[in-house]
Amino acid sequence: MMEQQAGPVEFPVLANGWCNWHDGPSGTALVVQWGEAISGPPKPLYACAPCREQRGLPPAVARCQDVPVPNVAALSWEQIQGRGCIACGTRLTDDRMWRDTVIVHQDGYGLPFDVWCCPEKKPQ
Repeated sequence: MMEQQAGPVEFPVLANGWCNWHDGPSGTALVVQWGEAISGPPKPLYACAPCREQRGLPPAVARCQDVPVPNVAALSWEQIQGRGCIACGTRLTDDRMWRDTVIVHQDGYGLPFDVWCCPEKKPQ
């Protein structure tokens, strides 16, 4: 079995259609920065394609905990068993972060498995 190497997740996280730079709706908004929050974790800031181009804002590297949990059919057995990150596939250690429970159907039974991702890292 081949183990995937650790590395940053290099796909952007889409916003819910809002650009923080022009403060309006957008179908192309991506995370470009992480802003401070009064309480809780840092909040993502989104910019649409025109704002990114005008201001030279490259999409931010997505954090594994921001990536939506894939459908169980898209997960490897290592990811289903909690040994691999559901976002980047990196082999996990004890400091992993719980994401969800998926159901694997086998022989008429639904078997629940907890799936995990890489631990939270401070946004850059």
